[in-house]
Amino acid sequence: THEYGNDAFHNHQVTQDGLGNPIISLAGSVHSLGVPENAEGYMRIGPKDLLVVPLATPGTSNVLEVFDLDGGTGKVTNSRTVDLNEPSGSVYGVEFANGGDKLFATVLGSPSTLAEYSIDAAGNFSLVQKLSNPARLGAVQLAPDGRIYVASDGASTLIALNVNATA
Repeated sequence: THEYGNDAFHNHQVTQDGLGNPIISLAGSVHSLGVPENAEGYMRIGPKDLLVVPLATPGTSNVLEVFDLDGGTGKVTNSRTVDLNEPSGSVYGVEFANGGDKLFATVLGSPSTLAEYSIDAAGNFSLVQKLSNPARLGAVQLAPDGRIYVASDGASTLIALNVNATA
């Protein structure tokens, strides 16, 4: 989890006895109390121990904060950002493809944007493509069938992306 109003991550070990004491890491940006969108959206842990957190400041910037997550200690370190170059709207959904070599992110807006990034072995992100959609796109989820599904406000179906991971 991430606290609101600061830069604190809480990582809890889950066992058969319940939640353990948190490992607290101070890393990345302060998620401002003055910007409600800083508390919205999804954070995701990828298969290569990358943690991605959306951070929106509507009218100014939309970035993905990327961290390394040590599965052994629970520590969150090595903060860096990926600028979505979308000043309007609000970054919301993020999801890794199987294999962890791709990341998808949605920016709520009018129109909304779906961005696809490739991730190299060193954890660097490169924009592959950005698609504009008149619908308001939100949550992004990897399904057991290997597809990425994207929710769209008011729609009775999901958008399905056939994703072929190379890693």
